[in-house]
Formats: sequence, structure tokens, C-alpha cells
Amino acid sequence: MKFRCYESCVQILSMFFLLNLPLIAGQPDPNHGLFYIASKQEIQIDGLLDEWQEQVPILLNKKSQTKYQRGEWKGTEDLSAKCWISWNDSGLVIAAEVIDDSAHFPFKGHDVWENDCLQFAVDVLDDNDPDYYQNDDREFVVTWVDSQSVVYEYAYSAQRNSGIRNFPVQVIVTRDTIRYEVLIPWDGLGILGPFAGMHIGLSVVFFDNDGGYNRGWIEWTAGITDKKFTLPFATVLLFDPEVNFVQAIPNQTFLSDKDTVEIWSYSRYFRRNVEFLLLDGDDILFRKKISLKSRKWTRLTIPSKFLNWGKLKLLVNSVRISQQFDILVWSRQLITQQIEYLTQQTHILAGLKNIDATVSITVENWVEYLQNKLSRAVTDFDYYHVMKDAQKRVDQIPNFYMKRQVFYDRENRIVENFYKSENEGRHRRYLVYLPAGYSPRQKYPLYVFFHDNRGNEEESARKIGTILAKLDLPLIGVFPRGYPDMGLTHFGISELKNCLEHVLQKYGVEKEKIYLAGEGTGGTAALMLALRYPDRFAAVSVFFSKNISNFSLTNLEHTPVWLVARKDDQQADFQRENQDTIKTGGQVIKLSYLATNNFDRIMSNEYFDWILKQKCQKSPDQIVLEINHLTPSRAFWVEILGQQNYDETALFEANLDSNRLFVRARNLMAFSINMEKLPSTAIFP
Repeated sequence: MKFRCYESCVQILSMFFLLNLPLIAGQPDPNHGLFYIASKQEIQIDGLLDEWQEQVPILLNKKSQTKYQRGEWKGTEDLSAKCWISWNDSGLVIAAEVIDDSAHFPFKGHDVWENDCLQFAVDVLDDNDPDYYQNDDREFVVTWVDSQSVVYEYAYSAQRNSGIRNFPVQVIVTRDTIRYEVLIPWDGLGILGPFAGMHIGLSVVFFDNDGGYNRGWIEWTAGITDKKFTLPFATVLLFDPEVNFVQAIPNQTFLSDKDTVEIWSYSRYFRRNVEFLLLDGDDILFRKKISLKSRKWTRLTIPSKFLNWGKLKLLVNSVRISQQFDILVWSRQLITQQIEYLTQQTHILAGLKNIDATVSITVENWVEYLQNKLSRAVTDFDYYHVMKDAQKRVDQIPNFYMKRQVFYDRENRIVENFYKSENEGRHRRYLVYLPAGYSPRQKYPLYVFFHDNRGNEEESARKIGTILAKLDLPLIGVFPRGYPDMGLTHFGISELKNCLEHVLQKYGVEKEKIYLAGEGTGGTAALMLALRYPDRFAAVSVFFSKNISNFSLTNLEHTPVWLVARKDDQQADFQRENQDTIKTGGQVIKLSYLATNNFDRIMSNEYFDWILKQKCQKSPDQIVLEINHLTPSRAFWVEILGQQNYDETALFEANLDSNRLFVRARNLMAFSINMEKLPSTAIFP
């Protein structure tokens, strides 16, 4: 009896303590999962962070949370962070304290993400989209520009423009610490009114700029940097301890079939028969009812044996409210079975005489592609995408037997192809948009779009392919896979050319109507490819590329070029930095400044009317090479990169004398001499 009396006293004292503090005793730790319980609290946006010290922070201090492209992460003094989330009737509040040994803020406008900054994205519907941002998703950067704290929104919807937002924000920079505090009003997120128990998706990234461009970042979940998608986002519960209904949150909403799901639940009062349901469609995988203690967090675990791969629904039902969460599950065993099935189909299809012989090669390429992707998989999200890609191909197999067109994305008429990479010795993928009523006996204009280094060919095909389908344009769209390991080098550009050669062999293309386009680094790649082969392409479109000032467009005197830059505070900088490049393009340059990076607006009827009017000019004269004293034992490979004037003949003369190479050139803008490696096709006299 004494023990029971003592326990009751402790409970009474605990309740009194909890009623007077925002922190709930035993509140789940967000560093053991991908979730956060954001307590309702009034916050003064002053950058001092005094109100946050009683709340549990998200800790970003591990190498596994970093990715550096310039140099290496040197430890917590190089870059580390603590982050908090809260909410109130005014908006969503995010605060952070960042340790950074060198703070730099050289960028403004659309490039502010290159600064030391806090970047975060909100999935308002928390729908875990595995492909790309949707209309409900928002992305913001908080940084320091021109001695002011700023919030910049990146808009990914046709209904909004990117730009600076007048939101309450404070950034305080000291010698080795940056403190961020920002409030995003609910209408800035497209939310009419928040409520306790509501859950959203969130990802947070801190970029590190030690001078020049940013070196890398440390992140709380993927989904912002390498690819824009909300599947990896953490779940954030808008929590209020004073409401009368049950509030719950799972510790993770994306996992493998070998993991367990933990659900944390809270009730202001004692609550009986709170029901937890895990559903696969209409099938009930797990059901349990439990009681919740007053003002205490309760954990319920769903063992892995109840998980099926795919998209599941988690329901938490109580008297007043029902909460729902999407749970996505991947399976390593299923991936193995999918690849084994496709391998079997390769052999079966190869033995059928009434099936096109190239079909088995296509499925064989699928298997190779999936095996390569599986071998490089590291995170749960990598494995999930392998499983999803494999299932998509498994579902296509019956179409081969029925001799139907096999689409990678039937809605947008996207098909998938592979070509053999000479540099890598394996097959690489590209995606193709086919116009309605496509016939292999007809020839079509070809529109080639290269993605930015932060994107991929699937995003490009979905984004641009949707526009081509909506406008019902009679052209073929091609979306090559980028080459981040090779970059904008000779080998990277050569790979793009090899991909195009495969397209020309496989599809009916009007060779005088081949158009190049690209976004960011993809735009630079399009420009480099056109500069190298100016007689091959009818027009070039460059969208939002920053480093075109490095090029002279003299070589494209007869090739129309449309440059699209951002209409923001960097417009004057763009004109100044690129004026020499623009002048060298003669009369064929079109220059546009747009306030949005939304391609639904950019790729208008006006744009494609201009594109389809362009045709290749007369092919320039062939370059004549005159070579003396060149023997097989002392061979050099000479590559002509461009002429100064394509209306005149270009001459190149090389003389090898003892240990010296003498070169004379006329009417050549650039050439390279490789003294170490020759292409495998080189033939000596």
C-alpha cells in the first residue's frame, strides 16, 4: 500500500509539472527514426533561440548525413547542426544552430542555395511521392544576402513564381556559429488552417560554403539535393498537449519488410480502446486496441512479419478522430525474384520465332540495368527505386507476347532504350517521347533535352514529355542520362553524341531538324555539343546555365541559339558576364529573361513554333589534314574541335622531328592532341 501511495503522488506531481512546461516527459527522440513532434508554441523570431532549449533537437553531426563534392567533411567543426520545429496559429517555425568554421554568402537571387544556408522542403499532404515534387510541395532557402536575412522560395508549380518572400526571419552569424530562425505563414504553404494532430512531410539541409561555390551539405533526410521527391521526407506531427483527442505518429513511414514500425501516441486524458490498423488495400495486416495513459507517450510496435511490400495504410482510430499515414515498404527478396523472372523471360523470348529478335535484347538490357542499379544501392530509397523499376518491367512482359508497343510511361508516351557505352563498356539508358500516331516509316523532327546535374532523365522525360504530349507536337523527344562522373569533358560530350547516334539508327529522324536543349549544366552540355558539331544541329536552347561566358559562339554563326536566363537581381550580372559570348553569336542569338523556372510557361507555342522553323544550314567544308613523318610507333591522335570560319577550308599540318612535334593550323578555333591513348578503331597505314 505504501508503494501504491508513493506512485500516485509521483503521478500527481508529474501531471502538475507537465501542465506548466511545454516539454512532455518521455517525449520520443526524433534521432531514433525519421519523425518529429512539433509542439505548439509562440516563438519570437529573433535568432537568439532561447525558447527552444527545453525541446528535443534534431542532431546532424555524422558523416553518413553529409555529402561533399569539393573536398571532404572534416568533422563537426567543419559543419554540424541542431534543428528544432514548432508551430502556432501564425505558421510553421524552424530554428537551427549551425557550427561552421567558415561562413560565406556570395550568392543572391536564384543561386542563394550556393551560400551557407538552411534549405528545407515541406510536403503539405505528407503523401510520400516517389517521383517528383507535386503542387502541394514547397521549398525554401534561409540565408544572408547583402547584410540582410532573407527567405527565398523555389517554386515548382505553374501557380507560383520563385523569389524572395517577406516572411519573419532572422539569421545571426558569429565567428563559427550561424543561428537561423524563420516562420513560414500557413498561407505560404497553401494551408487554410492548421490543427493539432495534422502531419506534414519535411526535409532539412544545411549547405557549406567556405568561399566560392558550396562544398557540400549535411541533411536530415534525402529528397532535396540529388533528386526532388518527397518519399524520403520525415513525418512531422503538429502537436498540442491541451487538445482532447489522441495524437499519434509513426517513427518512420518508409522501410524494408525486415524492419518494424513503432507508433507513438499521446492523449491528454486516459483513453481506452484506441485502435491501430495496418491495411494493404482492403486486407487487414495488423489490428490491435490499447489504452493510453493520461499525458504520457505510449509506444506500440508492429513486427516485421505483418509487413507486405508496397504502399500500406496505417490508421489510428479513437473516439474523436482518425489519423491516417501512408507506409511504403520495399523488399530485397522481391527484387531478387523480379530480376530472376526477367532473366528467364530473356531466354524464352530469344527462342520464339514469331517475336522480334530485338525484344530479348531489350529485356536483357533491363536485367543488366537493374543489376547495376542494385549493386550501387545503398539507402532504403535506392532499393525501393530498384524494386519499382523492376516491377514496371515485369508488368510490361505480356505486351511483348501480344506484340504491343512497350511504354515506360504510357500516359506520357515515354519508351525506354539502351545503347552500348564505349567509355564504360556497358549499356546506358535513355528515354524517348513518341508523338501520337507514331509510325516507324515516317520521319520526325528530333528534340533532345539534357537535364541539370541535380536532375535525371526520368524527371526530364516526365516534365518535358508531358508538355510535348499536351501540345500534341509532331516530334520525337529524347532524354539522355547524364554523366556526372565524366561531367562536361571530352568523354561526357562524346557519350551524349554516341547516344544520339543510336537514336538516329533506331528512329526515323529528319536529320536537318535536330534540336538541342538543356537546363543548367545540361544547357552547357547542349552548347558544347553544338560547338563541336555545328553542322549537325538546327538550333540550340540553353535554359538557366551560369557558365556560358566561357564560350565563344563564333562557331555557331549559322546555328540559332535561344538563351533563357532568370529575370531577377542577377539579370544585369548575366548581361555583363556574357556580353562577349552573346555578341559572337551574330544575329542568331535570342535572349529571354523569365521570372519562373516552370517549363509549362517557358515551353509555349511561341517557343516551339520558333524551334520547328529552324533547319540545318549547308554543311561546312570538310577539314583537310596534311600529316608528315608520322609512324605507328610514334602516333598521336588529333581531334579537331572547331573552326573559326566554316565557309573556308581548314588546314592542319603536323611534323614529328626527333622529340619535337611541330604543328601548323589555319582556320581552326581549337584542336587537341592525345599522346597516350588511341581509340580502339584507329587504323595505321
